Amino acid sequence: MSVGQKEDVTLKRAGLDWLLARYPDAEVALVYDQAYPWPPEHLTRYVEGPWLLVDLVDGIRKRQFAIWKSTGAVYRVTGGAVGDDPLWIPE
Repeated sequence: MSVGQKEDVTLKRAGLDWLLARYPDAEVALVYDQAYPWPPEHLTRYVEGPWLLVDLVDGIRKRQFAIWKSTGAVYRVTGGAVGDDPLWIPE
């Protein structure tokens, strides 16, 4: 999806709401909606990646998650890699 196109944020929001309910004492440290210039020499046109990346911090512990934008499914991120199985899938 390119900049300027509409998307349904309901699924992304459902994943984020689930994370906040599961980790109620955690603070949201980062929410990163993947986007990168394409082609690389054009900095005015962006293509979005498939993930919404979320970092939660609880005290000194940092937890990283990825929400698949098209489904809202929540995955754990370990060592920079998204896990194979979702932690949660919206109904």
